Amino acid sequence: MALRKATKQKAKLRIGLAGPSGAGKTYSALLMASGMTSWDKIALIDTENGSGDLYASLGEYNVWPLKAPFTPEKYRQAITACENEGIEVIIIDSVTHEWDGEGGIKEVHDKMPGNSFTNWAKVNPRHNAFIQAILKSTCHIITTVRSKQGYDMSTNEGKTTVTKVGLREVQREGFEYELTANLNIDVAHMASASKDRTGLFVERDPFVVSSKTGKELMKWCQEGADPIAIEDDKPAPAASPTPATKTVDTVSPEEVSNPHLLSLQKELKNQGATTKAEALALLNKMLPGNYDSISMNETDAKTTLIMLLMASAKKKADKEGADALFGDSKPKKETPIKKFLDKKVASKKKKAVKKS
Repeated sequence: MALRKATKQKAKLRIGLAGPSGAGKTYSALLMASGMTSWDKIALIDTENGSGDLYASLGEYNVWPLKAPFTPEKYRQAITACENEGIEVIIIDSVTHEWDGEGGIKEVHDKMPGNSFTNWAKVNPRHNAFIQAILKSTCHIITTVRSKQGYDMSTNEGKTTVTKVGLREVQREGFEYELTANLNIDVAHMASASKDRTGLFVERDPFVVSSKTGKELMKWCQEGADPIAIEDDKPAPAASPTPATKTVDTVSPEEVSNPHLLSLQKELKNQGATTKAEALALLNKMLPGNYDSISMNETDAKTTLIMLLMASAKKKADKEGADALFGDSKPKKETPIKKFLDKKVASKKKKAVKKS
């Protein structure tokens, strides 16, 4: 680490689009992205109930549906998967849900017992990791965020007054400070900059975001020298041709106690199933019951993939357990894996009965 002269360097863009419902944030983000790269190199992480598919006529972009609970970890997994698929521009539509949605940071915090103030120390690292995933991504990222009317309360001589103070973004305060530029879009679809490190929009009259906006931003970020490496930086891991989420490589030894399963982790790749969906599809063919409809969290998904490994365990030390599990012979005893799956199905049926 040494003192050096400031140098304009090439950089990855972090652009924010904020606005109320109906402002056209998703549409504007897609148009901007189309000026930054080709349509097939754009991915939209969609938390808005399928709105990401409404503009399919614009071009053949990619969509990653994200459903509740909207945990920071789900966002990070989606970002990593897009990076590993060679995506160049990621649109996160929207980041509001990570903060103020079902399963988002605020909801998690509000449900925690104990001291509200000290509980923030427990959830802040999760939110910060989400922010770092955006800042350190190898892709250009466009985020959309909802805005709503803001209010301030003041008290004078015992009388409380509520005053409108304009629109506020529904995300943690200070989110826009992390961005290269932040554009506010009104209901007339006109954009103006509330923050701009590029200098492209500072003195510009309100304008409509288009592919031209994306081209201007790309020209700006590609000017300058290559990024200067910092000695303390660790090299980024090489990109994988398959999504990095929910694969055998993400399962740590602490999460798997069975030594036979540990020895079989690498064989999953040979089975051709590297995602939760592929694993469940294969499990449906091998196991009784409709496991396809089970809602699983990340840990359960990893467990499912480890279970899939047992399909290739017939020539290994776990032969009897694998044969029993996959129906080749009558099990002498209930295996932990079969118990896990049966418990999942039983739980789902019980919930369905209660609802009816």
